[in-house]
Amino acid sequence: LVGSPPPGGSHIRHVLDPEAHEYEDLSDMPGGRYALETDYRVLSDFFLRETPFIGGEEPNIADYAICLQLLILYSTSHPPPDRIRQYLHNAAEHVGNWNEITLPIREFCMFRQKELRQAQVDMERLKYEDDIARRHQMAEQMTADTIQRRQESEDQMRAQWEADARRREEEDRRWREDQDAKVRADWEAKRRADADKRKGWEADQVGTLEAEQKRLMEERRKRLEAEQAWQEEYFERMRKLREEDEMRRAEMSRKASTISTASTATTQLRPQLGVEIKMLDDSKGNKDCVVAVERVVSGGPCDKAGLKDEDVIDRWNGERIYSKAAWTDKAKHAKIGEVVTLTVYRDGEAQDMQVTVGGTTKTLGSTHKVKSRGSVSHNIRYQKPSMRQPSMASKPSMKR
Repeated sequence: LVGSPPPGGSHIRHVLDPEAHEYEDLSDMPGGRYALETDYRVLSDFFLRETPFIGGEEPNIADYAICLQLLILYSTSHPPPDRIRQYLHNAAEHVGNWNEITLPIREFCMFRQKELRQAQVDMERLKYEDDIARRHQMAEQMTADTIQRRQESEDQMRAQWEADARRREEEDRRWREDQDAKVRADWEAKRRADADKRKGWEADQVGTLEAEQKRLMEERRKRLEAEQAWQEEYFERMRKLREEDEMRRAEMSRKASTISTASTATTQLRPQLGVEIKMLDDSKGNKDCVVAVERVVSGGPCDKAGLKDEDVIDRWNGERIYSKAAWTDKAKHAKIGEVVTLTVYRDGEAQDMQVTVGGTTKTLGSTHKVKSRGSVSHNIRYQKPSMRQPSMASKPSMKR
């Protein structure tokens, strides 16, 4: 559409300002219109025959340059045809800031339309004034009747001119209203398209969040199921351990019952170690923390194992004993016939003695408390009372 040299300029400028060209054969208005219509056909039938833009499906720099020049034609009395208007509309839809870019051109077109209309009005007024002046010159040579008829004709012409002026003003007002309505309609259509696009995006986001929430709930459900399965497996193992412990205790009770004498077959037996103990204080000031042998019963389990008087009993099956309560608890809950390993200190040397728990109908013997002696301090190293280990009975149950 822009055209190439000779320097007469583009066909658009021929139509826009035909008197500004140097060549008469290219600057006349009919010639410019004919060339412009030829360019319209080339653009619509060749470049835009298969694609909406010269650049294909998306506009390129050539489309932008041509569209901006086509907009200038709205400043003339020969706007583009419908096919070219559709081309401009497609370009406006693909350019996000089309209104901002084309605002100066649209303002120029409106201003130029106003200038053209004003120039036409001025030209008609000048013609009218020239005609009036010419008529006045002729009126001086006419008779009074002729002057009167001429005055009536002038009044009619003036009235006609005023009516034409009012009509043109009304047409201008309607044209401006149509242009404003088109701009508002385009803006509203774009706003609705943006709103629909945003609604679609929000719906996609909501779907994504719902899918993520479902995934998290599914993971939580699987985790709870795994924890429940682990808990059931744990309880099953504990049940089996309890059953095995009960079976072991029953077996030990059965073994203990086989070694009981006939005289005690119908009597309730208690575990017997055959030793009397006494509680000593160590040389560090810890009270009642040393279990010592007061007297070994002759023929008892401890006598058979080799314990002697004044021996210090340090451990029961590897567990250290710090108090009278710990010793009493161990002795009370021992099983008849059970083999217990006692770690005994004698003259500063540790010895492990295997004691087989016996049975008796007598109650457990008492313990004796005596003051510390220097000979006790070198037999065993004692911990402070605050560091004593708890007994098995006071240990907390295993928790998950």
